Amino acid sequence: MPRCIAATTVRTMANTELEMSGGPGGINPTPESIAALFEAHGDGPVHMLNLLKFREVADYPSGHEHEGSSGADAYGRYGEVAIRNVMGLGGRIVYMSMFDASVIGDPAEDWDQIAIVEYPNLDAFVALAGTEGYLDATEHRTAGLAATRLIAMTPVLEDGKN
Repeated sequence: MPRCIAATTVRTMANTELEMSGGPGGINPTPESIAALFEAHGDGPVHMLNLLKFREVADYPSGHEHEGSSGADAYGRYGEVAIRNVMGLGGRIVYMSMFDASVIGDPAEDWDQIAIVEYPNLDAFVALAGTEGYLDATEHRTAGLAATRLIAMTPVLEDGKN
């Protein structure tokens, strides 16, 4: 996908989810955060560090078919769609674990799960928003997460090689 098409897709994706973002530190990206990503990252693979804190009970609207489910279960519904589509775009899960404790940093800032997802490039990351069922699945992501961080990284050492 040419960069100009990708940038348009990013603006569309960010505008679609802006009302759900909750501002800085929110649950979904903002147009500004997506623009900063394109300015900061060059070509090549991008790793996304996902720090996830689940709600005890997912925040679905009253009467929703999944009302009363756990935040982890809600996020799992999102994850099934997201992972399938990430892999279809040439991406992969690099790392996934449960959180134990902060050794350095604010001990009050804890997470439930941590994952690193690799995309072959930013265009693949952006294309995720246009994959089958992805935007609909973000309903579950938003309902399930109490807090999250998505940190873009350029890999410099992988599997003990540089």
